[in-house]
Amino acid sequence: RECYEGRPGAELGDYNLEEATELLRKAYGAKIRNQDVMSYAMYPEVFKDYQEHNILYGDMGKLPTHIFLNPMKVGEEVMVELDYGRSFFTKLASITEPDASGGRVVTFEVNGERWFIKVTDDKALEGANAGGRRPKASAANAGDVGAPMPGVVVDVRAAVGDQVSEGDVLFALSAMKMEVIIKAPKDGKLDSILVNEGDNVEGDDLLANIV
Repeated sequence: RECYEGRPGAELGDYNLEEATELLRKAYGAKIRNQDVMSYAMYPEVFKDYQEHNILYGDMGKLPTHIFLNPMKVGEEVMVELDYGRSFFTKLASITEPDASGGRVVTFEVNGERWFIKVTDDKALEGANAGGRRPKASAANAGDVGAPMPGVVVDVRAAVGDQVSEGDVLFALSAMKMEVIIKAPKDGKLDSILVNEGDNVEGDDLLANIV
């Protein structure tokens, strides 16, 4: 049986750390550290997934591990300490039934103050649309607002019923390491919004409709 002699790493090619640092800082900003570069060098896909998660949801490091791994149940309360002397008692107060777009309103009580957050329940969306596919924007309908490319919705800047003018910013999409602004194609009233912050969308997915 043949045995390997020597150090396996000795046969690896050279790695340009300066080039990797520049690449990461262009993609994720100037806060990239040497530790980040080493993580990217060893586990590039894992590191990119981690950074995309941070961009979308923020730093999860302060969240208790058991809450990160196991979703809270209605009525459950946890203390989140963001910094020394900054603790927040957070209670999951309620979760509504999904609407036609798969959206649920999740209500939290943070130190007694209520916060309402709309999210998309992917499982409910799959039940409403075969395979979980979203409807597509139609070029024949001037009021359809579609996603220009695949990405993640990071900001919803309007609400159903709003009067908008052509060129008003409606959504921000994170795609290909950059933020893409999606504007209203015409004047009118927002009749429907079919996505929430955090939703993954494909190219031409219908995001909203203006009448």
